[in-house]
Amino acid sequence: MRKSNMKLNQVSRDETFTMYSFFYKGFEEQHNYFNPRLRNKCEELLNFYLNKKDF
Repeated sequence: MRKSNMKLNQVSRDETFTMYSFFYKGFEEQHNYFNPRLRNKCEELLNFYLNKKDF
Protein backbone atom coordinates (compact mmCIF):
# COMPACT_ATOMS: atom_id res chain seq x y z
CA MET A 1 0.00 0.00 0.00
CA ARG A 2 2.87 2.35 0.71
CA LYS A 3 4.40 1.89 -2.75
CA SER A 4 1.05 2.73 -4.38
CA ASN A 5 0.45 5.68 -2.03
CA MET A 6 -2.79 4.14 -0.73
CA LYS A 7 -4.31 4.94 2.65
CA LEU A 8 -7.01 3.26 4.70
CA ASN A 9 -8.83 4.85 7.64
CA GLN A 10 -11.51 3.46 9.90
CA VAL A 11 -14.28 6.06 9.85
CA SER A 12 -16.91 4.61 12.16
CA ARG A 13 -17.91 1.42 13.91
CA ASP A 14 -21.02 0.08 15.56
CA GLU A 15 -22.06 -3.38 16.75
CA THR A 16 -22.78 -4.64 13.25
CA PHE A 17 -20.78 -2.67 10.67
CA THR A 18 -17.45 -0.87 10.30
CA MET A 19 -16.95 1.89 7.74
CA TYR A 20 -13.56 2.34 6.10
CA SER A 21 -12.34 5.18 3.91
CA PHE A 22 -9.90 4.33 1.10
CA PHE A 23 -7.66 6.99 -0.50
CA TYR A 24 -5.96 6.30 -3.82
CA LYS A 25 -4.69 8.65 -6.55
CA GLY A 26 -6.66 11.61 -5.20
CA PHE A 27 -9.94 9.72 -4.91
CA GLU A 28 -11.78 8.69 -1.76
CA GLU A 29 -14.24 5.82 -1.40
CA GLN A 30 -16.10 4.71 1.70
CA HIS A 31 -17.31 1.16 2.25
CA ASN A 32 -19.22 -0.59 5.03
CA TYR A 33 -18.19 -4.09 6.09
CA PHE A 34 -20.11 -6.60 8.19
CA ASN A 35 -18.11 -7.14 11.41
CA PRO A 36 -18.65 -10.92 11.73
CA ARG A 37 -17.46 -11.34 8.13
CA LEU A 38 -14.31 -9.30 8.88
CA ARG A 39 -13.60 -11.38 11.97
CA ASN A 40 -14.07 -14.68 10.14
CA LYS A 41 -11.91 -13.63 7.18
CA CYS A 42 -9.12 -12.41 9.51
CA GLU A 43 -9.22 -15.70 11.40
CA GLU A 44 -9.04 -17.62 8.13
CA LEU A 45 -6.03 -15.60 6.91
CA LEU A 46 -4.21 -15.91 10.25
CA ASN A 47 -4.68 -19.67 10.21
CA PHE A 48 -3.41 -19.82 6.65
CA TYR A 49 -0.26 -17.78 7.29
CA LEU A 50 0.59 -19.01 10.78
CA ASN A 51 -0.09 -22.70 10.15
CA LYS A 52 1.48 -22.75 6.69
CA LYS A 53 3.79 -25.69 6.16
CA ASP A 54 7.13 -25.10 4.44
CA PHE A 55 7.84 -27.67 1.74
